[in-house]
Amino acid sequence: MELEKTIGEFVELYENFEPLSADDARDPQKYRQRYRRLTARLEAPLPAGISTEDAVVDGPAGQVRVRVYRGDSAAGAPCCLFFHGGGWTLGDLDTHDAWAADLSRATGATVIATDYRLGPEHPYPAAFDDCYAVLEAVATDPGRFRVDPSRLVVYGDSAGGNLAAAVCLKAREAGGPAVSGQVLVYPALHYGDSLPSWERNRDAPVLSLDALHACWRAYLRGQAPDAFAAPLLAATFAGLPPAWIVTAGHDPLRDDGLLYAERLSDAGVDAEVLDVPGLVHGCFRLRHSSDVTREAWLFSVRAVRDALAGAPPQRS
Repeated sequence: MELEKTIGEFVELYENFEPLSADDARDPQKYRQRYRRLTARLEAPLPAGISTEDAVVDGPAGQVRVRVYRGDSAAGAPCCLFFHGGGWTLGDLDTHDAWAADLSRATGATVIATDYRLGPEHPYPAAFDDCYAVLEAVATDPGRFRVDPSRLVVYGDSAGGNLAAAVCLKAREAGGPAVSGQVLVYPALHYGDSLPSWERNRDAPVLSLDALHACWRAYLRGQAPDAFAAPLLAATFAGLPPAWIVTAGHDPLRDDGLLYAERLSDAGVDAEVLDVPGLVHGCFRLRHSSDVTREAWLFSVRAVRDALAGAPPQRS
């Protein structure tokens, strides 16, 4: 496996960072604390010129925390809803703080990140319900967030990519808010029979197949998934927003993204894929230090801009 030097160093740090004892490994809070320390080690400072504001919206089980990033105070800005990754069990507003701020700075959009509930304590559909509640809150009360609801995209990495795709499905099914585009970074979309990349990359760095299965178990807690849990189970993909998808060559989730793009295209929905052989799962942490990752990051930035401008992706 050939990796850019910076990505190889990231893999070494990720896999050797603060090993947990056997007792700690059974405690989700210990994993989350370790993940916060790891992401703090990896992330760059917030970019200059971006302000942040924490707020709450009403969700199905109480208030859902969000963090709003904007470059100025002008009303009617385009909006990007940001759903963080972490296998539905890790991550929060702080672990993806700089990423969301960078996205606002690079796109000119107001970015709204969601602090959804995590498994295994809060299994499906908790995270999905929280994310959809934020979509509805922003679309129905845009003045509160000073955004233009007619220019709204969703963006997510890994489990966050799953949630971004799932809220698009729900919006279509329920006649909910219009979404201009979905930007998915190495998303987890498939549950069921193994895909070729699952087997080919079963021992991939950062996210192995065993770790992927553990994430799904924590999210579903024994439930049979529906399409809102695993979007590739949808009966039809027609009528969904255009999609821009980044996949990583050394990632069991590679075929999740490729298959989703194929299903969208077969249904007449524009979908564009950037499939990068030299990437590993989680590599967008290196968007400022890795040349190959920077190109993938800039693809996702361009995707947000194009979606907000109504420019379609190139058909894959």
